Formats: sequence, C-alpha cells, structure tokens
Amino acid sequence: MISDTLENPYFHRSPIRTPEHFVGRTTEVADILSLLKNNQSVSVVGPRRMGKTSLLLYISHAEVASRYGLTPNDYIFIFIDCGGLTGLDQAGFYRLILDETEDQLLAQGIEADLSIPESTTYRQFERTLRSLSRRGLNLIYLFDEFELMSDNHNLDADFFSGLRGLTARHNICYVTTSQAHLLELSYAEGVLGSPFFNIFAVQNLGLFTETEARQQMSAPALRVGCELPGPLVDRILALVGPHPMFINVACYYLFAALRHQPQASPDPWLAAYQQSEPKIVIELEGHLRYYWSKLDEREQLALASIGQTEQGDTTQVLFHRLAQKGLVIRENGVYRHISKIQADFVALQIAETEVDALLPE
Repeated sequence: MISDTLENPYFHRSPIRTPEHFVGRTTEVADILSLLKNNQSVSVVGPRRMGKTSLLLYISHAEVASRYGLTPNDYIFIFIDCGGLTGLDQAGFYRLILDETEDQLLAQGIEADLSIPESTTYRQFERTLRSLSRRGLNLIYLFDEFELMSDNHNLDADFFSGLRGLTARHNICYVTTSQAHLLELSYAEGVLGSPFFNIFAVQNLGLFTETEARQQMSAPALRVGCELPGPLVDRILALVGPHPMFINVACYYLFAALRHQPQASPDPWLAAYQQSEPKIVIELEGHLRYYWSKLDEREQLALASIGQTEQGDTTQVLFHRLAQKGLVIRENGVYRHISKIQADFVALQIAETEVDALLPE
C-alpha cells in the first residue's frame, strides 16, 4: 500500500523538462542529433499531443546532445516558442531571437554582449550571428509550433529566404515542430517558399512502439517505488493504446485512485483501475472528438470501416493518412484502431449519425 501523500509521478498537462523522465524515441533522437551534427536542419512533424515539445527540450539538454558529439562549449540550443511570435514584425523577430541567443549563451557560461539595437535590421541580425559563428559556435534554433510563425503575415517569403541564407553562410541550423509538413504550410500560407522548406530533413513523430508504451507506463511508478502489475499494464495498453499523452492521462488517474485505496483492499491496483476508468474515458473523449472533427468525411468513413470491409488500394491510402495522424496501427498488413476507447468512440459517432439521419427535419 502506498502513502496518500506520495507525489503522483504521471503528468500530462505540460511538456517533459527533466531528461530522466523522458521515455523512448531513441531512434528519433539519434537521427535528429546526427543530422544536426552534420549541419542539417530538421522538421519534426506529428499530431498534437504526441510529444514534439518534449522531444525538443530533451535533445537540447547538454548531457543528451553530448552523447552525439554536440558539446555545450560548441553547440548552443535556443528554444523559441512560436506562440510568442504571432504579432511580431521582422525587426521584433530579429531582436527576440538575439535576446534569446544572448540569454542562452550566458546560461551556458559563454561571454556574450550582443549589443542588440532597439530596431534591428536583417543586416545587423546577420552580422551578430556571423560574429558568433566565427567564434566557432554552432547555433541551433528550436522553433516549436512553427505553423504559428508561418501564420504571421508580417513575415513574408523574403523573410524566410533570409533565414534560409543564414544556414548556408554560417554555423546555423533549425529544428521546427509542426502538425503539418512544411511543404503543406508553404502551399497553404503562400509565404514559406520552396527554397526554405527544401533545407529540412523530415522526422515524423507518431505513436509509441509497444515497448516504449509499456516503458512509459512502468518507469514513472518505479521512480517512486511502485511496480505496475503486468496484467494491469496490458489492460491499460488495450484501453488507451500507444499514444503518449493518452498513457499519461490513464496512469495519472490510476495512480491518483491507488493512493486512496483502503489498507484492507484485497487488490488495490484493480480497484484503482475500476475507479479511474470512467474518468479516463471522459477526459480522452474530448481529445478523440477533436481528432474526429479534423478528419474529412472519407477519412471518417475509413476509420469507421475498420474490421468491416476489405482494405483495398483506395482504402489503404486513407489508412496510411490516418496512420500518419496517429489514429490507426498496422499489424501484419492490416490496419486496426489504436485502442478500445477509440473504437468505442468511433462506433458511437456512427450510431449518432445514423440516428440523426432517421429524425425528421
């Protein structure tokens, strides 16, 4: 029995900032840092709440990057939340980037006095970055939620061409995160331009592997001296699937219920699961409803048809798109729902649609 004062080791409202709490993504981390070591910019693409921000924060930790030869004396990772750039003009953007760069240099104990003017031009911006590059510093800018930056109409195609030019002339790379590929953003917004997105290698970020999913369930509990029973891990995985955020939501409610089980409970884990399952379903229904609303009618029908119709070539194309959105899993050449909770949700949407069709207008 665990104490009801023990801190819940699961959280899902904010990104993971402590490297020891980060789980999985070994291949993605290795690929991204190896590309950066070779001066290659990277675009991380994945659905919402898949862990893109946590991944950026993880690769920027000195002890993590150093494993791949990106030592803190030579490589400076500067995190930029693009949510704060939506209203900036170009001069404001240049100043913000230089402010963040100076702050990060000082945080790493590197002398920096960038003498940033109040109204910064592109020429002054590049001159400052060039001076840092000539000192042997490699600047890696991590642009989180990059689509928000592309929505800023103050930043035109010439602006993004200028950013691209910096990577060709200086020791500068970018890592962006977005839900859509930069190519799609380019066509949708009409501002990025093909020369800009052509400098990026694409790293897709999707569902956990089964091994990663099980580790994400078990590792936090072990940190506080608890061990999830194997059958319970199987049950949670079946309920919510290998979705990183869904796992954290489920385990958060499970652990919260476990802390309040009576001392005499014959099976506190099972009792906690039974108490927490309705809360898990209610919370995740909102996220599933959001995903469902972003699908077109053909994608919704394809998702609803899993297990009911033969998966022909046309349907396979739709399923491939759904897999990129983290909504289906392919096993032995056949696609299936990622979890019981999703399958139940989709069945309910179809049932509600059929009922609505029967009602008089």
